[in-house]
Amino acid sequence: NDGYAPKTIKNVFLNLKAAMDKAVELKMLPANPCTGTKLPKIPKYEPRIYDWDEIENVLSCARGTDMYFPLLLEVTTGLRRGELLAVTWDDVDFETGIMHIHRNRVVADHEVIVKPPKSRAGIRDIALGEQLLDILQGEYLRYQADRQEFGSNFHDSRLLVRKEDGSPYHPHAWTKKWKRFQKANGLEENRFHDLRHSNTTALVESGVDLKTIQQRL
Repeated sequence: NDGYAPKTIKNVFLNLKAAMDKAVELKMLPANPCTGTKLPKIPKYEPRIYDWDEIENVLSCARGTDMYFPLLLEVTTGLRRGELLAVTWDDVDFETGIMHIHRNRVVADHEVIVKPPKSRAGIRDIALGEQLLDILQGEYLRYQADRQEFGSNFHDSRLLVRKEDGSPYHPHAWTKKWKRFQKANGLEENRFHDLRHSNTTALVESGVDLKTIQQRL
């Protein structure tokens, strides 16, 4: 009645059911009152895929702001949010044009941790195009300039996606930043993760073979 989402209701219910099961086991209750309860259905989420024109519009809105580089990186690499927030300059090989993905910045037990990607296949190398490499080199120069300007106040995380003073983004804060960006620019709302789907769709439409797409993702 308070308007909680079906997923939240299910999470609470499962905890309650487990407690009642234990109560029955300890003979505190004759039966579990949760048995037979019908939960509200969790609607299946349909990702909102940006087409070419919409991707161009997103980047156009972001140009000249601190969102442009992260969004360009996302739509061209298709990284998970945690992977995008964990990539450092040590992971970028400018000579070979390769980006090494082997870390994931996530929230666990209300704390931000850095751990390997969600599967072994998530540890991978992604080839970067010449245009993106040029932009990365310019961004690296900006990182060095910020480090010099802030001096001892610079948090040298060596992260590609960072705050101006070098400190990392909390994953939840990044999601909120994305939502604010969408709202401020009148963009149709979707999840940040949907940009990963948009990258996949763009690769397919560009004629990239499915095995290569799978390896990149």
